[in-house]
Amino acid sequence: MKTIKLTIACLTMLAVFSCNKSTNTTPTNSNVSNSEAADMVASSLSQNSNGVATAANDGTNVGSSLTLNLSSNALVAQNASLNTNNASSYAFVPRGLLCGATLNDTVSRKSAIGDSITYTYNSVYTFTLNCTNNLKDSLTMSSVFNGTHSGLLCSSVYSGTNAFTVNGLSPTASTFVINGTHTRNGSFVSKKDTTNHGTHTINVVVKNLTLSKPARTIISGTATITITGNTVKKGSWTYTGTVVYNNDGTASLTLGGLLYKINVLTGRLFKL
Repeated sequence: MKTIKLTIACLTMLAVFSCNKSTNTTPTNSNVSNSEAADMVASSLSQNSNGVATAANDGTNVGSSLTLNLSSNALVAQNASLNTNNASSYAFVPRGLLCGATLNDTVSRKSAIGDSITYTYNSVYTFTLNCTNNLKDSLTMSSVFNGTHSGLLCSSVYSGTNAFTVNGLSPTASTFVINGTHTRNGSFVSKKDTTNHGTHTINVVVKNLTLSKPARTIISGTATITITGNTVKKGSWTYTGTVVYNNDGTASLTLGGLLYKINVLTGRLFKL
């Protein structure tokens, strides 16, 4: 009888020890945090890192130029600021685009020395002018790009594509309205934990992104976000979310159930 009691006691102690051992073991699949994923998403939205806001600014800049009757001297002056380090002050050359005609442009930009968030990128754009009853109506815009980005939480090397339609070219339209997709993929490294490194893909579907005229500032719009990746030795991960563009230079990002605010110009991320 004593032998049976001793056996039961040993088994009980073994079970308790096994549970404690399992509980204290660090999971082998610990991976990219919600905030790190949000930091990468911020780079795909902001103007200073070749995000959605960059394409919106470029497209509406071209759209604005195409509704003006500029002289050849004015076009030359515009061309001087095509490749500038300051992504908020560049301009394209419309080159007298006619209905149905296509314009190609290449831009290269980089952050200023001393910026806390740094970037470099190159984009090759194709613009096609669409008309209704021979009146300039909308712009179809596509691009391929590549670059680097170093945010507050992660750094990345990426390439990608844009495909957008810019409506509101008519002088009677009070705003520009943009719809389309932004996709980028590449490699990433966490700044908090450098063992978190691997590949990532970001897909942004933009709906009714609205910019004022003539200032061309974002005043409203929404987007859906999917970001997926694979971390070396830790496996795959996925986050989904939504974006609401505000009328104050920010966008509200809900990702994986957490809420953030993004500076649309700089890409700086704030957790709410």
